[in-house]
Amino acid sequence: MKKRYMFTLTKGTVEEFQALCKEAGLPPSTLSREVDRFVKEMLVVVKKARAQGSFTVRDMIYMMADQVELALEEGAANDKKRKEESAERS
Repeated sequence: MKKRYMFTLTKGTVEEFQALCKEAGLPPSTLSREVDRFVKEMLVVVKKARAQGSFTVRDMIYMMADQVELALEEGAANDKKRKEESAERS
């Protein structure tokens, strides 16, 4: 179930993100979907920190860095797969 929440975001950042999404042909809901995904990922980080008994900002930053590293690796793997599939179609 989805619910609306008020967030305060930086105007220029949001506008630039929306412009790039529009340029890429992505739907207007992209920002909302990505914020929702980010919150889910942060929930995982916070739960891990709590389970380890440490809940400092430093611990959270390290865990977030691990999450970013995994996301970058997944993105690179997906890019490689798309390129291979595109080459096969050519």
